[in-house]
Amino acid sequence: RVGGGIFLNAPGATAQEEITFATHPELCAATVLCEVLRDDEALLIQGARHFCRHNGFLDTFSFLEGVKRSDPDFLNDAVQVVIDARIYDSGGMGRPYRYDH
Repeated sequence: RVGGGIFLNAPGATAQEEITFATHPELCAATVLCEVLRDDEALLIQGARHFCRHNGFLDTFSFLEGVKRSDPDFLNDAVQVVIDARIYDSGGMGRPYRYDH
């Protein structure tokens, strides 16, 4: 499903996807509006506003500040490309990023 584990409150559950959905909360609508993507499909989302800044990644992730409406980052024209995560487990290739790998 789109969004995967973005709503998990678990240690280390703040990787790229989770951070992007947290800082652009309008993306969360895709988790309920989009069907499961096939391996050959991608979802393009445009217009999701950037509501807050962060620092860090995984265990060091932290909120910095909100983004003001007057800030150019608030209304950017970025397009989010969403694909379904897939693990290709062949000798460790494609495993999700972890500090102990």
